[in-house]
Amino acid sequence: MNNISTLVINDNCKLDLYSNTPITDLLPCDIIIIKIIESNTDHTIAMDCVNDLLSVLSKKLSKALTNNLKQHPSITRDLGLLLNKDFHQDTDLEYIGDFWIGNENLLWDTPSSTKPNLATWLYNSIDDKIILEITPIYHWHFDEPQPGERHISYEKFMETYQPLLFKTIPLEMAKQWLLQIQKLEKQIEQNVKLAST
Repeated sequence: MNNISTLVINDNCKLDLYSNTPITDLLPCDIIIIKIIESNTDHTIAMDCVNDLLSVLSKKLSKALTNNLKQHPSITRDLGLLLNKDFHQDTDLEYIGDFWIGNENLLWDTPSSTKPNLATWLYNSIDDKIILEITPIYHWHFDEPQPGERHISYEKFMETYQPLLFKTIPLEMAKQWLLQIQKLEKQIEQNVKLAST
């Protein structure tokens, strides 16, 4: 795996973006993996086409940098907790069409084949800080446990639920992230031009 970018949060925490393809050959539909690394622990938080993941991050970071990524007023509890309630259909959350309003702050979620299943959120706090939050998703919302697979009930999961990570992204660091993402997007654009000649 090639590390194509590192987005630093602080001295002990960062996001690393990995691809099987070197950055000089990376194309929009190539799959990348994004991992959160804190101290000596890492978790996969996203795996998808590089273009999709970077586009969402770029748009949401731009909004957060201008303080335009606040949570909806109906969200009075932890986003991850409410997402699990939404998936389990055990609450009366506010929706736009079929989509829960909290999804506006959802940056990424992991494929169901990944354990643990995680949701990554980006939003502006009440005091205008940029927050990155990573929360667990109950693994068996949509699939039954496989024979012999260790699992817990949804109720037990919710009793012990807690966010995996809650970090404030300093404003200057968020600006740096956006510059890094834009540079990576330009590299991919150049790679497409070179591949089509």
